[in-house]
Amino acid sequence: MVLDEKLLVFSKRDLVRLVMQLRDEVEELKKRLLAYENAHTPPSLRKGWRKPPVHGSGKLGAPVGHEGTTRPEPKPDKIVNVAPLKRCPSCNTKLEKPTGFEKRIIEEIPEPQPVLAIQYNLPRQTCPCCGLEIITTHPDCPNTGRFGFNAQAHVALLKYDGRLPYQKITEALKRDHQLEVTPATVLELNNRTAKKLSPQYLKLVGFIRNSRFVFVDETGLRVAGKRFWVWIFTTDTTTLVVIRPSRGKNVLQEILGKNYAGIIICDGHKAYPNYTNRLQRCWAHLLREAEFVANQFPTAIPFHKKLQALYHRLVKRYRQKLSKTQRYYFWRNAVLRLERLLHDCAKMERLQKPVAKIRNGCKHWFTFLLHPEIEPTNNRAERALRETVVQRKIFGCLRNQKGTTNHETIMSLFATWKQRGLNPKNELLNALRS
Repeated sequence: MVLDEKLLVFSKRDLVRLVMQLRDEVEELKKRLLAYENAHTPPSLRKGWRKPPVHGSGKLGAPVGHEGTTRPEPKPDKIVNVAPLKRCPSCNTKLEKPTGFEKRIIEEIPEPQPVLAIQYNLPRQTCPCCGLEIITTHPDCPNTGRFGFNAQAHVALLKYDGRLPYQKITEALKRDHQLEVTPATVLELNNRTAKKLSPQYLKLVGFIRNSRFVFVDETGLRVAGKRFWVWIFTTDTTTLVVIRPSRGKNVLQEILGKNYAGIIICDGHKAYPNYTNRLQRCWAHLLREAEFVANQFPTAIPFHKKLQALYHRLVKRYRQKLSKTQRYYFWRNAVLRLERLLHDCAKMERLQKPVAKIRNGCKHWFTFLLHPEIEPTNNRAERALRETVVQRKIFGCLRNQKGTTNHETIMSLFATWKQRGLNPKNELLNALRS
């Protein structure tokens, strides 16, 4: 064994100090690495991650034997009669009259129309009795500004449904409609739209507060360079986007009230149990954590498989028609099964941390067995949050409070209208004209 000569001059105390320093550096690097290697890191952020190869032929599309569907033929809105040729294009021989016609129906998008400049002559009158000056308005004429409701709705759809930055919106308006505006004008139009939608946004808060259950999730977002959080509250028919500088239970109290009577389906963030005991913890998060440990330590593979088997067994049965007594015993049996599994694995050194985490939230894992109307995972909130996550990748951050209010108001109404099977454009125009 060859030793560095410089190392030989170190005293024992110096070597201990060096080992302690290196150990601290390793621990610090491990903490930083957790941002890229943990159970909940998406594949796009994992260092060195590559999409696994597709087994089989690797061809995309429907499987073999799948019956295809044909797009239904539309009824033509316009008929174009093509004039027949008088002479053959090959030998210039005179052609006779057509013996028939080949019918082809195509679906075409009309050319974008230029902006219309409409002048409204609004009559001004004075009451002879009280002297009140009255100006008669028109339903298509906004009270403020020089842009109509269609223009406002189109800009909002491009921004919050089409995910276009402000500069791209100005380019699209100029290209398609010969309308020249600045990004600041686009922002102002969205300000007016959000202000008009604010009463409906407040109604969504009421719907969420009175719901029997709600799926909740949150993610980080920069606002004017500071750390904020985007909260998602979603039910079967309503989605609410909330942006706040806090990730604590005060946001839950603000939106749901201090005495929310429903059930919250959520992940393991500590703000939820600090707010209420009526929780359903997400099994998708739990199984991902168990799989992550099993991939690192082969001795944890049986634990992951047993936990996964327990979950699938419960999911297959919990939506069946059962009496309250049957549901209670079903729930009690599931709790006992999980406790036995945790007891068997608690002595394994590698499983002590996940076992302790599962045991701390044990009373929240099986709420769905007693309430079959809810789900055992928080995937619905994660799906609702995904639209904001995608837009965050595009715009990076929000610059001020106006942009924050615009985003949470318009995004909430768009998501809710889609949930309810409504056309966002039509609903937005109705709201602007009201």
